[in-house]
Amino acid sequence: MTKRTQLPIAPHLALVLVQILFGTWPIFGKIALRSISSASLVGFRICGAAIIFALLQRKLAELWRLPKKILAWLLLTSLLGVVLNQLLFVKGLSYTTAINATIISTTIPIFTLVISIALGYDRASFRSAIGILLAIAGVTYLVDPFRASFSSERPASPIRASAGACSAR
Repeated sequence: MTKRTQLPIAPHLALVLVQILFGTWPIFGKIALRSISSASLVGFRICGAAIIFALLQRKLAELWRLPKKILAWLLLTSLLGVVLNQLLFVKGLSYTTAINATIISTTIPIFTLVISIALGYDRASFRSAIGILLAIAGVTYLVDPFRASFSSERPASPIRASAGACSAR
């Protein structure tokens, strides 16, 4: 390969790392929930991210030059997309297994596409319908609803975890 056709590896490694972190989060979250409440775990995650972003603030200085209306929307969408999502997901995780929560979180792209079509940002097509049906079939196969154990002290746990997945996008 010539230098012109070589691709940098750093973005690919970053994507692999993100997927590993995304996939292992329910496992480590379930372990952490043995000693702290779900709200505390979410608070620690959000505060930790806020500290990291505050340290990166020098590189993001242009963000503060945005109009106040855009900053207000950014705050609102952050609350809905991060805080609410994490609260619902971690609360659902506290009531179910890490495996069930991980399988339910695979529905995020399904919810994203369905909501995008419903809001008119995407058009329904044969291809998207097949994709949604295949994704639902895959999740259904993995969960095996005839043998799945979604029982716990609180029967709404899969609903909470699904609400967290839905609020992710």
